[in-house]
Amino acid sequence: MARDIMSTRKERFGFLSYSSTDKEFVENLAIDLTKYKFPMFFDRWEIKVGDSIVGKIDSALGKMTDLIIILSTNSVNSNWVKKELSSAVMKKLKDNSVRILLVLKEKCEIPSIIIDIKYADFTNGYENGILGLVCGLDLTIMKDEFTVDILAYVKAILYHESITRIIQHTGQKRRLMWIEAREEDGSVEPRVVEPYSFRHRGKGGTVLFFAWDIRKNAIRGFRMDRIKNVTELEQTFTPRFPVEF
Repeated sequence: MARDIMSTRKERFGFLSYSSTDKEFVENLAIDLTKYKFPMFFDRWEIKVGDSIVGKIDSALGKMTDLIIILSTNSVNSNWVKKELSSAVMKKLKDNSVRILLVLKEKCEIPSIIIDIKYADFTNGYENGILGLVCGLDLTIMKDEFTVDILAYVKAILYHESITRIIQHTGQKRRLMWIEAREEDGSVEPRVVEPYSFRHRGKGGTVLFFAWDIRKNAIRGFRMDRIKNVTELEQTFTPRFPVEF
């Protein structure tokens, strides 16, 4: 069975540090980061009724590898954020085991201790900010032995790109593609394919997507209405047939 694996240079664990006044923005950010398979501590999800707040936070700080600080007028004056930053700085000085990533939610005075760190700028649009943050996190998403093009993956999610558009872009760049399509028996079988063309079955009929199935070493026509998901991969291919996108 195919698996998604989030692979990086070492085991990663993020910690979201923020002011409670920014909780809606941060929750949206946390939801997006989960789409990129990044494990992290977000207090609103992790601390349950009856839990020790200090205990949970200290435990997460102890195993974090990436401190993501949401910078805003309120957060730079928050005692909790100052404590979390202090913990990260101490770990960084001790064994360089923590990376500090900054998310600029709004223009504010950045603490002098981190003023030299480049931030992901969300003040010029959420899409630009999340692209910068994901690149800074240096994530690699694997589908079996194939590598997902992370920037294309992020853009497809952010801009709600259609399956048709993703197929066209992937084919134009001569990239392999991960596809999940429903079979006749209702099962969904993931495949890695070379994308080539669209064809209509009869006038105004079903649209078929033709691609070369890498593992089965054969051409295959997929009904577009049965394709559940497609993802651009980093690996390229040399066309066997004309690419008609």
